[in-house]
Amino acid sequence: MPAKVKINLAALRPKPTEWLFSTLRDHRQSPEDVQDALGRALMVAEFGEKDGRAKPLRGFSGVYQISAIHDDGNTYRLAYTVAMPLIIYVLHVWTKKSHFKDQTDKHDTDRINDRVGEIEKRYIGDVERNYGVTIVQGGKGEYDVR
Repeated sequence: MPAKVKINLAALRPKPTEWLFSTLRDHRQSPEDVQDALGRALMVAEFGEKDGRAKPLRGFSGVYQISAIHDDGNTYRLAYTVAMPLIIYVLHVWTKKSHFKDQTDKHDTDRINDRVGEIEKRYIGDVERNYGVTIVQGGKGEYDVR
């Protein structure tokens, strides 16, 4: 019987990024220099590191936000999660509207919360598609990769 070998798939290549719902379109509607700044910080996360501009989003575990201030005076934000170990999910892209410095509007936090619930439903299928493996649920809530 062959020995079982555990492989850290994330170490083999950068994590794939899944843009949920309208996030990619919203990102592309941002000014070009904002797209570049947010994209660079997201690329750092794809390689398992945390960009200096990425800050934990209050009230969420494993969710970070990246901010970029544009010459037009607007602050653009992108929220992503690293809570799922093999895939980066972009949860929300928005222009900050709150008048308080670090506060995120309730509408935006509600949207992020809804999308965190959505990724829990689709994660296994996304891993199978991105890594070409099959995941089988075992006992005690554990999963086996085949």
